[in-house]
Amino acid sequence: ENVGDKKDTALNGGGEPTIAEFFESLKTVPKKSFRLGPDGVSWALLPAATDEVKGKVKEWEEAMRSKGRVFTPLAGDPAFKYEYTTKTGAPAAEGGEPAEEPKDLQEDLRLACMVEEIDKACSVVPVGAFILSSSQAVMVNPYYRGLSLSSGLKLDSYLHLRKPEVLPTLPISDRALLQKSSQFLDPVSHDVPKGSWSLKHDPPNNLLVLRSLLYPGYVHFSTVGSPLYGSAYHGTGARNYDLPFML
Repeated sequence: ENVGDKKDTALNGGGEPTIAEFFESLKTVPKKSFRLGPDGVSWALLPAATDEVKGKVKEWEEAMRSKGRVFTPLAGDPAFKYEYTTKTGAPAAEGGEPAEEPKDLQEDLRLACMVEEIDKACSVVPVGAFILSSSQAVMVNPYYRGLSLSSGLKLDSYLHLRKPEVLPTLPISDRALLQKSSQFLDPVSHDVPKGSWSLKHDPPNNLLVLRSLLYPGYVHFSTVGSPLYGSAYHGTGARNYDLPFML
């Protein structure tokens, strides 16, 4: 079934033509990431996390897991190289073990992929902060005035700032109930596993605080009744693989 058929089906079922299913026409803006230089003042541009780079990082991760290492801390040196070996598939001698090929991975490449992975999983904005125009362009909502306390304590009020992955899989009847101008992104309430976010109200500071349990160290804050919001990540980059067993 092609995109045109899906669009006709959605429209016949009462869906809106600008819901998340048609984000193939959305023009995304490439993000740039920087790392702080050794002098503590200057910033250096991280390399792009291309498919080739991701493949190399995945190869290194698999090599580490084969040795029982789930996570290796960053060295903090952009020139540092992680040394590892991969099986070549050809035995070094007849009847022997496959030969191993020595390889290395530069830390900046690993860091670039790590930043992209965390950003994809955790980059969150409050509902209404961004809107979808009639031309399907995502733009900042100049009339956004913040979340109320009641709505701010619901996970449905926080959306992933990325191309939707969950909404296109929802039944047409569910998508038809969405407000096309503001509910076009994946809400964190659909994240797996359930319970991977902690949401609390901080009365003294009048803040709504959303924390990721999948990537401990990510925090999103939103001021009640104010357009002020933001987020930050302070952590090692480690993913909490034990989370499903902790819930």
